[in-house]
Amino acid sequence: MLDISLKLGISYFLFVFSIFNLFFINYIAKLRVFRLQITLAVFLASYVLFNIFGYIELYSLFFIGLFIFLCFLFTLSNKLIKWIYFISVLLLSIAFLTFILPGFHNQIVIDNYQFSFASSNYRLFFNFDSPLVGLLIILFTHGTLEKVSELKQIFISTYKYYVFILLLFLLSIYLGDSKFDFKPYIFIEKEFYLWFLIMLFCTCVTEEALFRGFLQKNLCVVLSFKYSDYVAILLVSILFGLAHFKYGLLYIVLVFIVSVFYGLVYLRSGNKIESSIFAHFIVNFIRLMFLTYPRPA
Repeated sequence: MLDISLKLGISYFLFVFSIFNLFFINYIAKLRVFRLQITLAVFLASYVLFNIFGYIELYSLFFIGLFIFLCFLFTLSNKLIKWIYFISVLLLSIAFLTFILPGFHNQIVIDNYQFSFASSNYRLFFNFDSPLVGLLIILFTHGTLEKVSELKQIFISTYKYYVFILLLFLLSIYLGDSKFDFKPYIFIEKEFYLWFLIMLFCTCVTEEALFRGFLQKNLCVVLSFKYSDYVAILLVSILFGLAHFKYGLLYIVLVFIVSVFYGLVYLRSGNKIESSIFAHFIVNFIRLMFLTYPRPA
């Protein structure tokens, strides 16, 4: 069942627009120089509305301000102090992603919905804490594409790795984690378009910003030896798998494998964050389209 009030819809879609703006403003040469200011202004405006409408408490703005401050200091500090801020940003990111910080009243917008009879019930939240991690990490610590032609170069350098998706899904079916469940009708379901929006701009952006754009990128700098890039991918993939521990050991293993795929795509694209975000979204979209989602009923 879909349940979104007008004030929730307006304020949350303003927030999603700030994430959209984060990437696409760079394609406009005259606005590119104001990317930080415009994105941050739209982001803060959405959180002012969240507070006015009662979705976040006033004191929760302190945690957001602290995170912005730490991301900013991370970009300015010298090599020694930089890693203190790195750990600080990481720990606060984990706090946002695990929903342990008080003052954020996340809203259920889809509840007890089945994409198919073979799939388990699906629930979707409008979260006010976790998605801000991805936006702010990319805004302060990671660049984005500036030319549409760069998208073609990303595809050329990474397309061969997409065979991972087929192998992963076959393995998932073989091990019993999923079942084949083709759903061509999802495009007429209004829940699908909300899933599309939140999955792309909130879930995929957040997870890829933290695990690839922040952890993998900086680990590659620290582990400066032969094959260190691949060691960084493996270490981050272990963490990414463990972050999904509540779904069981088999799911952790499958998530580890797909995380290696995201890491390779990110590495081979020249650390273009759009590459792993797209790969992550494609994996989840194909899961939704062809397999039981989120799990078998």
